[in-house]
Amino acid sequence: MPWGNGKEEIVRHVNELIAQLKNKTYQSPLSPKFAEIYIGDRKGAETGETVPEGIPVPRRDPKRERFIQMRRMAWSFQADGYRSGSGDRLQAVLFYRQAKFMESFEDHYDGDAPFSMYFPNYQRMSYEQLRTYFTWRSRVRRGDVRKTSFSYVFLYLYELINNVGVRNCGEGLDRMAFLWESYRAYEKTLDRYVNGWIKDYYITNEFSEPFEELLRKTGNLQKLYRPSGSGSFFDFYYPYSDYKIKKSRFYTPETAKTIGACFDHVIGELNGLMAGRGREFEDLIFYSKSNTWTPFSNALYCSFSGQVKSRTVRISDTEKYRCENGRWMSSRNKIPKENGRFLVGYILKRIEQFYRRKTHYKYKVTANRSKINDDDLARLIPDPQSLFQKIDAAIVGYDRLSRRKVVTVDAGRLETIRENAEKIQEKLSVGGEESGPDAEPAPGPETKRPAAAEPAAGPKAEAEDPWTAFARSLDGTELSAVRRILAGAPVEELHALSKESGTMLEVLVDRINQKALDAVGDNLIELSDQITVFDDYRDDLKRVISLECQKSS
Repeated sequence: MPWGNGKEEIVRHVNELIAQLKNKTYQSPLSPKFAEIYIGDRKGAETGETVPEGIPVPRRDPKRERFIQMRRMAWSFQADGYRSGSGDRLQAVLFYRQAKFMESFEDHYDGDAPFSMYFPNYQRMSYEQLRTYFTWRSRVRRGDVRKTSFSYVFLYLYELINNVGVRNCGEGLDRMAFLWESYRAYEKTLDRYVNGWIKDYYITNEFSEPFEELLRKTGNLQKLYRPSGSGSFFDFYYPYSDYKIKKSRFYTPETAKTIGACFDHVIGELNGLMAGRGREFEDLIFYSKSNTWTPFSNALYCSFSGQVKSRTVRISDTEKYRCENGRWMSSRNKIPKENGRFLVGYILKRIEQFYRRKTHYKYKVTANRSKINDDDLARLIPDPQSLFQKIDAAIVGYDRLSRRKVVTVDAGRLETIRENAEKIQEKLSVGGEESGPDAEPAPGPETKRPAAAEPAAGPKAEAEDPWTAFARSLDGTELSAVRRILAGAPVEELHALSKESGTMLEVLVDRINQKALDAVGDNLIELSDQITVFDDYRDDLKRVISLECQKSS
């Protein structure tokens, strides 16, 4: 603030300031008592009094005047209604207003004033530090990144996360990634901060691309960014499970991949089931109250979330953030229900049960759903039984998909094969016009083609019928199951049949389909909420099952 009452007044004020510092009563820059001493011209700007001789009067400095204008914003800051709120919140808002004021400022300063401050801000920086910073920032904006005091780097990052000095969030992310890659050669500690801020920046701004796509699109981010955790359903839900499958003797490096992938597939299917009811699978596992999340918690960030419409931002299948009424909430670190822990454990154990039986593992486990409270599930899903049927169907479905062979055909090679086939067909056609030493003569009156061989009769011919071979390969339980399926027996009856034979219905159906795949080249039965035979095969299956049942009776 200006002073025009003479040298004695200046000395008195300085002594008071020193006393405050010693007594730890010094006011923060946000306090209305905070003052900055400067001397303008010899005439007091406000009092009109003459400054005593002996005090040098510097020449007019436009940069210094701009810095003073910026500092004065702290005085009007509280007068504008920012008297309430936490200190961190007030400091962040002041920083944002000052940053916007200095947004287009450039400097060319030869000095290099060091600077070290936790949560750096303009208000507490000296004239020389401000000039050093804005000179460094001007170079960075031109692509020239030089080593400087680390606090200057954080100050510039604070500007970027507040979208100061950028036209849009896309440019802001590019500049953040550029600085990260360029300055980490001087200070790799930057990784610890910017890695998290990249994700926070994506969440708090409206990007059109999915997060993973944006990382791929920004080349240096693809190699710099390290996700905080796996996005798989298995890794996300496993800590909440009451059954620790990783401690099972069956869980080995060989089976871990299959179990994890199967669990991911099951949860994906259950999410589809819940989506039809406007819910997600996690609603069955956690209490509805989400955790509050604060973006850029270790930076000066002025949140404008109050102006953001309610929206959900997904980082992965398991990590999402939602803003409602200016408040951000995160899907991470939720509190699980006891019933939710039991349900996750049941799914994991059911998967293990299936693969132990499938691999003929010498020890068995049984997934017991008696601990799960169906009444709790019924609050979100009217028919809990359908949930458990979906779990079993998804386990079998994943196993079937995992064994499916994918054949890739080269389109160019396919075209060559087609052209060659056409040429061969022309050569073999009756009355073809192809001539030459390799051409086959068209049959005339004197040329007779050999008659096609008649199929051999007897048991040998019957054995070559794939449908008959399939029927003969079935054991008593499998034959009975297929017969009942063809007769339209309910799923409950088939569950009882499989239980009598000491197996699960899913395993029984899978055995039948595997034998069909070996004999006729395709699966015959589909198990979901119901159990059905594919229409294309129903007649053939009825024929051979009827014959086989007659033989066994």
